[in-house]
Amino acid sequence: MAQTIAVEITGDGKIHVEYGGFVGNACYQEAEQLKVFLKSYGVEVEVIRQDPKRDEVEVRKLENQTSVGSGG
Repeated sequence: MAQTIAVEITGDGKIHVEYGGFVGNACYQEAEQLKVFLKSYGVEVEVIRQDPKRDEVEVRKLENQTSVGSGG
């Protein structure tokens, strides 16, 4: 699987970054490097760790709810 980094900057200036295809904690190492880079330009960011297994379960639950609700 290819490694991907998707960056979204919202209208209110918030930065949201999603990492994909990284093994283990490698995505957090990349996130810390990005944090240091942005800080050199005066942009303060916070790295928030998420549990990918929990997110996957939430997505599955949403898909199941959608399929049940759309059948009738």
